[in-house]
Amino acid sequence: MRRVSYVHGSYDDPKSYEHLASVLNDIEHSSSEGEEVGPANTRCFLANNRIFYFALPPFIFIKVASFIRRYCWTKTGFNRAIIEKPFGRDLESAQTMIRELSDILKENEMYRIDHYLGKEMVVNLMYIRFANMALSSMWHSNNIASVVITFKEPFGTLGRGGYFDKFGIIRDVIQNHLLQVLTIVAMERPVSLESEDIRDEKVKVLKSIPPVLLENTVIGQYGTSLDGKEVAYLDDPGVPKDSTCPTFASMVLFVQNERWDGVPFILKGAKAVNERKAEVRIQFKSVPGQIFRDLHQNELVVRIQPDEAIYLKIQTKKPGFGMIPQETFLDLSYKERFPNQRAPEAYEKLLLDVLRGESGFFVRSDELEAAWRIFTPILHELEEKKVQPIPYVYGSRGPVESDALASRFGFTRSAESIYPHSYTSEVDSP
Repeated sequence: MRRVSYVHGSYDDPKSYEHLASVLNDIEHSSSEGEEVGPANTRCFLANNRIFYFALPPFIFIKVASFIRRYCWTKTGFNRAIIEKPFGRDLESAQTMIRELSDILKENEMYRIDHYLGKEMVVNLMYIRFANMALSSMWHSNNIASVVITFKEPFGTLGRGGYFDKFGIIRDVIQNHLLQVLTIVAMERPVSLESEDIRDEKVKVLKSIPPVLLENTVIGQYGTSLDGKEVAYLDDPGVPKDSTCPTFASMVLFVQNERWDGVPFILKGAKAVNERKAEVRIQFKSVPGQIFRDLHQNELVVRIQPDEAIYLKIQTKKPGFGMIPQETFLDLSYKERFPNQRAPEAYEKLLLDVLRGESGFFVRSDELEAAWRIFTPILHELEEKKVQPIPYVYGSRGPVESDALASRFGFTRSAESIYPHSYTSEVDSP
């Protein structure tokens, strides 16, 4: 059978939805007459279940949802709507969207998708946390000095500056992707792996985080590359010449509960920097009563992309007669440890979850509100005060003020580049 059909229509034309409903009914009617789908070893009949994917401009969500509900909702199976970000621009707009969508769709019919929650190593954080006693016992402010969660891209807005300028790096990356990673790093053990049990624990973390302060924030905006081949953000078509939109942000959050008391969570999002990387870096406290000199702190690093990996930086004795310490690592590189196993793409995993009705790695409405509560004050303050972003060179590590911010909260960078052999980065830093 044909697996894909294209149905032309308009967002606001009821006849388009009537036509779509007719096409869906024809497909379901043909399946009810016995047309089988799927591989030979998993033959099944198409059920009258419908999933709608809202990859749309946010201003049209409500109208489209209303028409879909009126004309295309099936009465003989389940209906589910996948909703792509952005989920609002701030707390007020998010609450408006939540309220208006809830008049049309039930919460268990909505799947607010953040593809970072489907990435292999983000899901794996659950196993690292709760399936290993050796690591679980260390997961506490008694042992951890700081947590750094980083997202870096080596390219700029690539002609999409007019779109990006409406959101900026904080809304585009930090408030959603990196904050979602933080919730899994910081959450308590859920009662079970059931969807609502997982999301309950994530919400508890978010409710424990006070709003970000301007004094704990560094924003930047990229300029021209040193060789002049890459243009500055302000030279991207569609970007206002006086734009203060940040393409780089580093900010410090705190989870105010017993486990994480006093531990800074440093979130960094950056475009047009020196490398592509997303990772979680957990830096442990120094050994009390240290008898060795010039030691670096232990770090557990979970590399989300590229080349998924987990490695633990430790101190050993340098081979030889002397008592000289040397930093090294215990490495789990996925492409080498699991050479014949393919990790699914994030959207593959999440779309399969929707089919199965599993919503644990999707954003619930109260989770969305709690996340915006943390970032709305700083976003409004940056915009109302027109805080000028610090310029940085395209292809650099970003503003040096970001390193100073991390240092102020106790994070220390290794003096040398210590990477597992599967890594290509030249700088061992977030």
